[in-house]
Amino acid sequence: MTRKISVAAAAVAMSGLLVGCAGDRPSLQSKFQELNGNNAWPQRNSYLARESVLHPFEVQMNNATVLNGVLNNLDFESGSDKLNGVGRDKLDRHARKMPAPDGKVYLQTAADVPFDAAAPEKAVQVRTDLDQKRAQAVLSYLNTRPNTRGVAFEVVAIDIADPGTNSAGPASAVRGLNTQYRSTLTGSVGGQVQGIGGGQATNTIGVSAGQGGMQPGGTAPTGTGGMVR
Repeated sequence: MTRKISVAAAAVAMSGLLVGCAGDRPSLQSKFQELNGNNAWPQRNSYLARESVLHPFEVQMNNATVLNGVLNNLDFESGSDKLNGVGRDKLDRHARKMPAPDGKVYLQTAADVPFDAAAPEKAVQVRTDLDQKRAQAVLSYLNTRPNTRGVAFEVVAIDIADPGTNSAGPASAVRGLNTQYRSTLTGSVGGQVQGIGGGQATNTIGVSAGQGGMQPGGTAPTGTGGMVR
């Protein structure tokens, strides 16, 4: 089983991450030129419109996949290549992915190394060495997981900030939830009865009786002794 460690330069790796991956589909420009050369109207315009909508979601999905599985500096003991409990748990979840774990594992380049102002060039070497040691620790731990047999893992170091988001928006949304769901009872029960022995009965189900006989609902005949139930 082949295991590989790749510690990329921070700027290069980060630029590749932000661009995202559109999969194996042909590029938007090449497909548009192909359809345009064939004069395949309206297919070429439909393809252009569809890709302009789908491509940003593909980039977003790729970046979310990276952020969801990247091991941050906080997943190791400070300044060390020893995984802590959070880091081991994150690798366990990565190894349990179905149908098989992703062979590429992202590692945040070490930003927790001490900085010596008298010898700033040493910080680069120390960071590179620690990245290598942490990558090896990741591979060693993944080798012990039951679901990783036959998977060739590659650990890629990238310069990425800890994922997070502004909490003001979600907090305001949660506070406003109680105003979004309300249950009220409106209207009236029953109906309106006017007059005794005559007149009009509104919204009633019953029998109106008078001298003229009995009629179901509606308007009671004029007379005496009428009754509405």
